Amino acid sequence: MDITETNTIFRHRLSVQTRFNDYDILGHLNNTVYLELADLGKTDYFTTAAPKLWNAGNVGMVVANVNADFHAPALPGEPLDVLTAVESIGNKSFILSQRIVCPAKNDQLKCSVRTIMVHIDVRSMHPAPVPECWISTLEDYESRRLRD
Repeated sequence: MDITETNTIFRHRLSVQTRFNDYDILGHLNNTVYLELADLGKTDYFTTAAPKLWNAGNVGMVVANVNADFHAPALPGEPLDVLTAVESIGNKSFILSQRIVCPAKNDQLKCSVRTIMVHIDVRSMHPAPVPECWISTLEDYESRRLRD
């Protein structure tokens, strides 16, 4: 499935800055940099959506899977934004959907990223149910039901 096929509404947008060394010999943004930008978007999303729950020493979320589709090259000088939303929440995991777009080109899609994150108990380091406080906080931020 093409990960751009979701009907996700993105309430979170982060403008990001690229660096000189982010570009390859062809003048395109290197494919590994897209995942770095997605990580910046992910961190800012949780800081914004769940500021009272986002505590680096206490957050039990780990990345289990990341998929990226590259749609158009990002070129030096193009502004880039990262759009982020929680797509759905399961028992012990949730799906995070992201788009990297160029706002100067009518949000031209550069890359789409889909990440499966698993909640873990920070003491045992084993998967655990997503806490109700996280579910309700993210549902409030997204203004919709996220549970499977």
